[in-house]
Amino acid sequence: MYFLFAKNLFRLISLSAILLLAACQPPEAEVWPENPGGNRLQIVTSFSLLQEWVEAVGGDAVVVRSFVGPEGDPHTYQARPGDLRKMVDAAVVFGIGFEFESWLPRLHRSSETPAPLILLAESLPAESLLDGHHCDEHEHGHDHHHHHDHLHDLPDPHLWMDIRMTQKLIDLIEAELTTIQPEQADVFAENAKAYQEKLTLLDRQLVSWISTVPEENRKLFTGHDVFAYFAERFGFEVIGSALGSASTETKDPGAGEIRELIQRIRDSGVQVVFPEAGSDSRAVRRIAEEADVAVAPDLYTDYLSLPDGPAYTYTEMMRHNVRTIVEALGGTVADEDE
Repeated sequence: MYFLFAKNLFRLISLSAILLLAACQPPEAEVWPENPGGNRLQIVTSFSLLQEWVEAVGGDAVVVRSFVGPEGDPHTYQARPGDLRKMVDAAVVFGIGFEFESWLPRLHRSSETPAPLILLAESLPAESLLDGHHCDEHEHGHDHHHHHDHLHDLPDPHLWMDIRMTQKLIDLIEAELTTIQPEQADVFAENAKAYQEKLTLLDRQLVSWISTVPEENRKLFTGHDVFAYFAERFGFEVIGSALGSASTETKDPGAGEIRELIQRIRDSGVQVVFPEAGSDSRAVRRIAEEADVAVAPDLYTDYLSLPDGPAYTYTEMMRHNVRTIVEALGGTVADEDE
C-alpha cells in the first residue's frame, strides 16, 4: 500500500513539475487538435529535422508534430502545456538519443503514453558512431562545462552532418513505421527510396563543391563541437570549438581557455571561424577578433530555419553550410550546381 502511494505521489510531483515549468514558457505556436490526422498515424518528433525525415517517409499516411520547431534549440527546450497530450495521442515518439534531447525520456515517462519512444541514433551499431569528444589532443580546461563532461563518454548524436548517416536514420524510420502500420509498407518503402535518392544526389553535389577547397584550408573552428561526422565524410580537420562541447547549454570559456583557443587557431593556420545560428556567438567572435581571423556567416546544425531562411529543409541546410564553408575557405560553388 505504501509503495503504491509513494509511486503515485512521485508521478503527481513529476507531472506537476513539468506543468509548472511549462506555465513559465511562451504559449505554443500551434494547438494540437483533437484528431489532427483522421485515420493517419499521429507521430511526435523531438525537433525539426526529425520531423522532416518522418514526413518524407510517412507521406500522406502520417501527420507529424514536433516539440521543437524551426529556429528552436533541442538542447535547451523546456516542456509546454500541450506536450503531455501530444505524447498520449501519438502512435510513436521519435528522438535522436544520446542525450541530444535530454528532456525527452523524462517527458515520455511522465506522460505514461503507450506510444513507444524510439531513439534512432541509439538503434545504430556502435561501430558506426563517433565518440562525443573530438579534440582530445587539443584539450583545454573544462571548468566552465564540467557538468557536461559525461557527454564526452557518449557517442556523438549529430549524425546528420554526414548525409550517409542520415540515410541510415531514414532506414530506421521506414522500418519502425512499417512495424506500426504494415499495410502501408509499400508506401513507406517508395517514399523512403525517393528521399534516399535525393540524399545521394545531394551528397554527390557537396563532394563536388568541397573538392574545390585547397586541402591545406580544410580546417574548422566552430561554435560548438558538432562537426565530427562532417569532417570525417568530407576530409576536414576539426581544430576546435569555442564551447568545447556538443551541447549549446555549455557556458562560455574562461579567459585562460580563450587564450589557449587563440593560440590553437594561430598554430593551425585557421583564417576563418564558423559560428552557428541560435548559439551565443559572442565567444566565437571574441576569439576571432583577438586571433585576427574572419568570421563566416552562421551555419545551421541542430535545427532548420524558418521558411524564409537559408536552411528551411535538411537539403537546403546542408547546401547552405557547405556553400558557406567552401566559399570562406577559398573554394567555389558553380552556379549550375545550385
